[in-house]
Amino acid sequence: MHSQFPGKKTYCIEVIKQHDGSVQVHGLSGCSSPTDMFGSTGQADHDVAWQISDAHFSLTTDFLSLFQIYYSQLPDGRVLISNYIDELIKKGADTALDDGAMAVFIRLGYFLADDTPFKHIKVLPPNATIKVDQAGLSLDIKPKHLIKTSPELSYDQAVKQYGDIFQSSVEAVLNLHPAHDIVVPISGGMDSRHILFAVEAAGKKPQHLITCNRFRPNMDADVDVAKQVCQAMGLEQQLLSQNFSDLVQQELDNFSLNSYCADENNWALPLADYFEAIEKPFVSLDGLAGDVLTANAWNDASKLALYRDEKLEQLADRILRDEGHQIDCLSEFGHQRWHVALAKEKIIDELRQYVGTFHPLGHFYLWNRAIREIGHIPRTWQGRFGVVSTPYLVKPMYDFLTSLPGEYGCGKAFHGDVIAKTYPKYANIPYAKNVGFRKADFFNRISLVKDAWRYLNTGKGSDFVDYGYLKPRLIKGLVDGKYGPSLNSSLVLPLYLTKFAKIGKSSADDLRTKSDILTKVDGGI
Repeated sequence: MHSQFPGKKTYCIEVIKQHDGSVQVHGLSGCSSPTDMFGSTGQADHDVAWQISDAHFSLTTDFLSLFQIYYSQLPDGRVLISNYIDELIKKGADTALDDGAMAVFIRLGYFLADDTPFKHIKVLPPNATIKVDQAGLSLDIKPKHLIKTSPELSYDQAVKQYGDIFQSSVEAVLNLHPAHDIVVPISGGMDSRHILFAVEAAGKKPQHLITCNRFRPNMDADVDVAKQVCQAMGLEQQLLSQNFSDLVQQELDNFSLNSYCADENNWALPLADYFEAIEKPFVSLDGLAGDVLTANAWNDASKLALYRDEKLEQLADRILRDEGHQIDCLSEFGHQRWHVALAKEKIIDELRQYVGTFHPLGHFYLWNRAIREIGHIPRTWQGRFGVVSTPYLVKPMYDFLTSLPGEYGCGKAFHGDVIAKTYPKYANIPYAKNVGFRKADFFNRISLVKDAWRYLNTGKGSDFVDYGYLKPRLIKGLVDGKYGPSLNSSLVLPLYLTKFAKIGKSSADDLRTKSDILTKVDGGI
């Protein structure tokens, strides 16, 4: 059901420079505008633009590059562009792996800057124009829009201004689409709640108020707290649930839909199906980046101090220590090829981009985790079926939040105060907290273990995975109900790497033997 959403066509632009200098563009049959291909935010500064003529083709990204657009130039000169990497691979894009990029991904769960798993496939950066004309392929990248000045505001003034700008941002989006149904995905956290309160304050009522019941180790009362919010506002909550008996296939679909650039998001597959089924035009308000800018779980005072002192090597070590992904499943070959030194070098390079800003950690997680990973949900998935706006990233809101001191993004106090003081009648509703462990149903555990074992052991396996490491964990997941959700999380990376092996390697660069790698990495990379 989920693979590329059969209800919507996917596109791959193929740009060919002719011998006479003219340019031919293929692959856009039935696609009259960038909106048809990528979707729309309803905001001009967040949408994609292109120009097509016999003499040239150009495509320009928005100032945040919210739409993940991938490109590759083939050896014969053809340039491929799509919002799905699978479409590029079908057209012959080289799938040689990028070792530095993969070293980051297996530890953090997302890629940095313009990286993808593949050396010869990149994502277009923000403020970038890719162009093909008689001179060939060119890429014009303007500097990122980074705020390096801060308003002189007291804490209370910052709280007030945040509330006012956010309310205006939500109202501006709704006023652009007065006849559209309103969709608000609601959780037990702050970001979606703030959006819902702003919709009500604008005198509007959402027609679709939806919560996803996720399969995870910690059952954090998300559904119950979201229900309390809806009941307090006199609104009806619509509950969607994952199919817990089909988690392996969901993970595999999730990899493709995220263009192999995210290890999360499978919980949102029911949300994507729901959006596809909405019949009327709609505008959805998504809370993307609200957390990383004003309630960042990965931001703390000690990390911020390292950043401001420009101790980037120590900061990279902290990031790798605090967020290190589940890499125990890697084989010796995998550990050596994707050595931590490669990841650390990449992270330091990216951290350096935001030195001198007031909210450097917020920037790092915004441009990489929020946009490159979580952003697939509102943009690539939901945005194919309607207008999807991200109020925390409307330009006035982005400018304000990234101009505030980084300390405001540590913990949840600041954003909590904004919501409580802007909408005081709802200030007593709690936020979701972890309350225990979800015990997986026995039959769901059987399905999970059986499907995982079948996929991991059928056909071509991955040289990067230690399958012996997984066997006792699969058995534990079968007999221990509380371990079931944790097992699902620990299977993500092995499934991801095994899927790569099944895709196949198309470059001689990727045919190096284990001995080639292991002998070159004597004592570290």
